[in-house]
Amino acid sequence: MLRSILFLLAMLLLAAGCGPSGSTTVEGVATFEIVSPAAGASVEGPSITLAMEVQNLTIQPAGGANNPNQGHFHVFVDGGANYDVVYDTTHTLTLAGGEHTLRVELRNNDHSPFSPAVVREVIFTVSGSSEVPAGSATPTPYSYY
Repeated sequence: MLRSILFLLAMLLLAAGCGPSGSTTVEGVATFEIVSPAAGASVEGPSITLAMEVQNLTIQPAGGANNPNQGHFHVFVDGGANYDVVYDTTHTLTLAGGEHTLRVELRNNDHSPFSPAVVREVIFTVSGSSEVPAGSATPTPYSYY
């Protein structure tokens, strides 16, 4: 009996060591959370940093074939149609003083939304300057491929 248990344990250890090494495959459902700015926070502006934490996701520049658990972010400001394409877990925005809503969507390599959609929103207030340098307040318009 003890020999059988030891043999089984040895086989399990051997099998565990035979898995792929250096694999970049990400398993599980891709998701993210906005960690900054926090909901309801008051942040000093006009420059603010959006920070996200990802799970089961490899951030990938747009283009090429869609692959599970690869993608990038579209960041919308205050319900506007224009958006920033973001390939990182941080992004700097320049916003006037007042209340703002950021909507962040996880997108596939071809810019299509994940299915089901993976979307997060945060409402916060920018304090400080009510003036924003020209050309820096709104995201650049992009079109879907």
